[in-house]
Formats: sequence, structure tokens, C-alpha cells
Amino acid sequence: GRYEMRYEIANATIVILRIWHGREDRSFAD
Repeated sequence: GRYEMRYEIANATIVILRIWHGREDRSFAD
């Protein structure tokens, strides 16, 4: 239960960070 929630949050955070940085720096998105 708790680990699954943490994994989903971490996964979502990574995706958001990728998109966020991808807008500023194209090379980072790749």
C-alpha cells in the first residue's frame, strides 16, 4: 500500500520534471 503510493508519486514527479525542463532545455528532455 504505502510503497505503491510512493512509487506513483515519484513516477509522476519525474514525468513533471521532464516536461518542465524539456520546455526550457530541449537536450534535457531527450
